[in-house]
Amino acid sequence: MKRRVLVADDSAVARMLIKQMIDTSRFDVTEAMDGIEALNAIRSQSFDVVLLDLLMPNMTGVEILQRVLGMEDAPRIVVLTSDDQEQTVERCLSLGAAKYLHKPVRPHQIATALGEAEHAVF
Repeated sequence: MKRRVLVADDSAVARMLIKQMIDTSRFDVTEAMDGIEALNAIRSQSFDVVLLDLLMPNMTGVEILQRVLGMEDAPRIVVLTSDDQEQTVERCLSLGAAKYLHKPVRPHQIATALGEAEHAVF
């Protein structure tokens, strides 16, 4: 059975590049282009992993973290962002993000994050 991944990023190019890095033989990928769309997708569908940008319109990734990680059966959240401030990293991890990756991400980083998620969740 394939695992489900949500790629939440306001950049269509970033979503496309991240999606290309994911092994689609093992993962079904859904995309969200802003924070509200991401939150609605998480509430209405079951995802194993969310690859989450922090700086999105309508709702930030931090706001999504605050709402999602308290949910029953919350997905594993991997933050992907260009924000490298230590304070932001600490806040996301303290809110429950499983991993924090700096953009631009490399294929091996995505593969590792999804592999870690598979082992942790399943």
